[in-house]
Amino acid sequence: MDKTLLQQIATNTDPKQGFSFIVSGNDSQILTRFNPPLQLKEHKTYEMALVNLETYYSIPNIHAGNNSFRYSPDDGANWFPIALSTGSYGINNISEEIQRQMQINKHKAKIILDANRATLRATLTLARHYQVDFNVDNSLSTVLGFKCQVYTYQIATNGYAEGEHIVNIISIESILVDCDIIHGSYVNWYPTIHHLQFLPWCRSRREDYSNPKKSGVLASDLENHQSDANQSHRSRWSSH
Repeated sequence: MDKTLLQQIATNTDPKQGFSFIVSGNDSQILTRFNPPLQLKEHKTYEMALVNLETYYSIPNIHAGNNSFRYSPDDGANWFPIALSTGSYGINNISEEIQRQMQINKHKAKIILDANRATLRATLTLARHYQVDFNVDNSLSTVLGFKCQVYTYQIATNGYAEGEHIVNIISIESILVDCDIIHGSYVNWYPTIHHLQFLPWCRSRREDYSNPKKSGVLASDLENHQSDANQSHRSRWSSH
């Protein structure tokens, strides 16, 4: 066998020096400076692997632009506004906050928000004499899939109404992890520094994005939960 080829094989199979880094932060961009700097040998090719990513799902889906409606406990004679604070809500969280604010107004929990998991639509249950008006500024209807109108016990079927549209409660489609010292990734045929892309779709509190066969989360089940992305996603980069 050619001596040069044997030397190349020996070089490639020799143990290589490796580095492990742990970085953390509270912002979407994490900047790290190494002191002393890493010493990489010239004319060698290196690989970088994202081993683990942990993050709390704290991306707000309710904010000042979609957090409001009003209700009446007496067939429209008096109206009371409801406004949710900015945060990450599931259908159950929204319903609990509505009932909490109704109790502050000294009203019983006669408005119940839930989800039809077969149709992916929100449901609204009203007691007699109660009305809900989604035709307000910054209406919550854009998230829940209801029309911008007044819902009454009479309009609903025995006080039960289902949204006209599928809930739009998840505010993002995917999460991208970027690293500005790698290359070789493409999005829609354009070069990019994206290192990893994953979806917030697992039902458990600790999510493993390396297993695409897990059941997808129903939009109405969105909660504040911790994401755990165990990956071995490698990208090549050069020292020069």
